[in-house]
Amino acid sequence: MTNKGLNEELFGRVVDAIQRLYKEERVGLSMIDLGRMAARKYDEITAATADPVERGAMIKLIVTQLRAEIRSARAEPGTDKASA
Repeated sequence: MTNKGLNEELFGRVVDAIQRLYKEERVGLSMIDLGRMAARKYDEITAATADPVERGAMIKLIVTQLRAEIRSARAEPGTDKASA
């Protein structure tokens, strides 16, 4: 598989946003899990729109959704879902 058609700037921004979120929330995230999550989120964004402004907004939305998932998992007693 090649990176033909990969928007490196967008992918980099997705990776950066996810990494910063997990650091802010003090949740461990391995590099491989970061890569996998970023790839999935990148695919979601590129499938949804080609508009650069909308893509930027979608990154913010994804971060908001992931933050809510992390905090929800953290609030569930007896679970270890907060770490990826």
